[in-house]
Amino acid sequence: MAESLVQELRANRKLAGTLGHPIIFICHGLGGVLLKKSLIYSSTRMAPKVVHLWDQFVSTFAILFFGTPHGKTTASNWFALEKQLPKAQPFTFRAPEYDQSGIRENIQVPLSVSNDFIPHAKHFHMFFFWEALPTSIRGRSQFIVDYESAVPKIDNTEAAAIYATHSGMVKFNSGESSNYCTVVAALANYCEKAPEIISHRWVEAEKVLRHHRAGEAWELGGYGFDVHMEQPLLHQHNPVYDHFYPPDDTTPTFVGRKREMEVLHAALFPSRQLSSSPEKNAFIVFGMGGSGKTQFCTKFARDNKDRYDCVKPPLISTAH
Repeated sequence: MAESLVQELRANRKLAGTLGHPIIFICHGLGGVLLKKSLIYSSTRMAPKVVHLWDQFVSTFAILFFGTPHGKTTASNWFALEKQLPKAQPFTFRAPEYDQSGIRENIQVPLSVSNDFIPHAKHFHMFFFWEALPTSIRGRSQFIVDYESAVPKIDNTEAAAIYATHSGMVKFNSGESSNYCTVVAALANYCEKAPEIISHRWVEAEKVLRHHRAGEAWELGGYGFDVHMEQPLLHQHNPVYDHFYPPDDTTPTFVGRKREMEVLHAALFPSRQLSSSPEKNAFIVFGMGGSGKTQFCTKFARDNKDRYDCVKPPLISTAH
């Protein structure tokens, strides 16, 4: 569904002639989880044939989350809420970790998506709204998404209560209500700032894309041309790494992937090196956006940054 959202949004913006214009998302409930997955996916679309899907990530300026679970949530509450909705409002939710006994009610999907989304959070303005009134479910009053899940602890973000139930927090009876005024004021503020910021962001994004393309060309070819000798000139490398810039926003608590680490280590640091070989060791890590490729490669890079026993610097390339 996240991939479909990216595709459909891009198609609509293309037909409307609004590609590159600022985007402000307003999300309610689980729609916020879907949006975060779509932004994670869009952020990886930089390859030549899919770079048009990068538009959503670069153009998104702000996100308003209304009762979105960013941590754990309870499956039974969502099923009960579904039954309360009018038949004219289709509602679909699938929770593989939910069973009738209620032993495994906590859904981990929102928390997993949030962890993958955190490295991208700094790119957007975010406003978190939580439901201040409980919903009546099976004769009991309880919150569909409690405060701790609706308002994650992320610096430089805003939060406010909406004095309504979960389903009512996006329905305003009056333009004079405090809820409505808070939301509209936030939207007005974002709409005022967005055009200039997104316009500048696209200028910088084009620079990043050109740099990315240049890096891809070097990684694939590994050589340049000497116009005087009219023959390929292999790039000369110092055995010690000249550059070491792993991503800053990686988790320090990486665990697991032991077998994959061993495979990568054996590929990049074989027991016997052919010093006369002009080729460098290379390894491609591939997977869906948000599956942990950056975390995995960064962990390996940090663990092996002081290795000097390879003739040519190893290359780890992630494919999306």
